[in-house]
Amino acid sequence: MSASAASHAAAEQTQPLLAPGGEEEGLQHQRHYARGGEHLSGETEAEEEERRVLRETDRDSTPWRVFRSNNMSGSAWVVQIFAVAFVALVWSLVFSKMPWNNLPLFGYHPLLQSLGLVFISQSILVLQPTTTSRPKSKASALLLHQLIHLGIVLPLFTAGAIIMWYLHSKPGTQHFISWHGTLGFAAVIIAWVQAAVGAATVWGNGTLLGGPNKAKGLWKWHRLSGYILLPLFLLTFLLAILETTWMQGATSGKERAVIVLALVGTFLGGAARVQTSKLPKKTDFVPAGRRKLSDDSFEG
Repeated sequence: MSASAASHAAAEQTQPLLAPGGEEEGLQHQRHYARGGEHLSGETEAEEEERRVLRETDRDSTPWRVFRSNNMSGSAWVVQIFAVAFVALVWSLVFSKMPWNNLPLFGYHPLLQSLGLVFISQSILVLQPTTTSRPKSKASALLLHQLIHLGIVLPLFTAGAIIMWYLHSKPGTQHFISWHGTLGFAAVIIAWVQAAVGAATVWGNGTLLGGPNKAKGLWKWHRLSGYILLPLFLLTFLLAILETTWMQGATSGKERAVIVLALVGTFLGGAARVQTSKLPKKTDFVPAGRRKLSDDSFEG
């Protein structure tokens, strides 16, 4: 036997064969063997197994499965229960005071706006728990986020705002006579701007914002603005309950208290799911030219 053949035979005797599970598992086993049981990446066997399971489950991340996982489990139910309760209370109130088969134009305003709260909650819930370790799941959640927000949330809020704008444009009336109306109109405008910027970060590979890197840099700001926008709408609803003449005359103090409780529950449930690691850091609020100095000042 030649020297090269003997060397090759010795190598075969000392190196592990590919594992039956496939080439990928075999290569992982070889890397594990090469370091005497340690993984080259520094991961433990449990961590590597966890990553493998994540990859396997991510392959079947259809939009429906992602929605069911993110919106219909765990703490998401808290938001769902309170948001749906708010809609049920508002709708029952409207139809108890106005004829359902001859509903005046004003009656559609609280129906549309309260329904908008449920769907904006879905839009946020579906995207909150996503991670880059599950790219297909994240992509499905992003698709649902866009479809819900652009196809349902904005049309609902906009239609409700247009109704009130039309009614307040009639002779003898005027616009912005309450904080509820003023804040509500501002919230709808902000929602459109926020959605436009969000779309620009993912559509066309971020070309409108200067490329993918700059677009990705805005994701955390888009997320932060969304977390500000939801409380803005909740505050608008709260003002409607406490400030508007119709609500004061149509409800008792106990009824208003229950509706307020539903709004507070929606807010607290959503706030509990916020992942601060995905939001801007302190250094992000500092101009780039001063960031080095400010980084030091934030330490300690």
